[in-house]
Amino acid sequence: MNVLVVDDQVSVFEAVKFGMPKDVCWFAENGVAPLEVGEVDLILLDYNMPVKGPLLVEGLRARFPKATIVGHTTAVDDAKVRAAFGEVGVDRVVRKFDYEGMTREL
Repeated sequence: MNVLVVDDQVSVFEAVKFGMPKDVCWFAENGVAPLEVGEVDLILLDYNMPVKGPLLVEGLRARFPKATIVGHTTAVDDAKVRAAFGEVGVDRVVRKFDYEGMTREL
């Protein structure tokens, strides 16, 4: 599985690299995906960044049409956050850093 982590904190990228099974893992700081990113299976999209995560979904879907987009946030119980992700068609929303639980879901 090839994973793209879209977050404003590199520590989240490091946690994903060590916490989830994957083949390749890239980091898109604040939503800017590096050009060398290849085929992506899973996008982990943070909500709370300088540009709110849901605003990036359309561009991510255009660039990576086959990828599953998962909102990952510490505010998973916040109805506003869930609604914002839901309105833009994010595939699911999970608690940030619960990579064992997320891996079971995927």
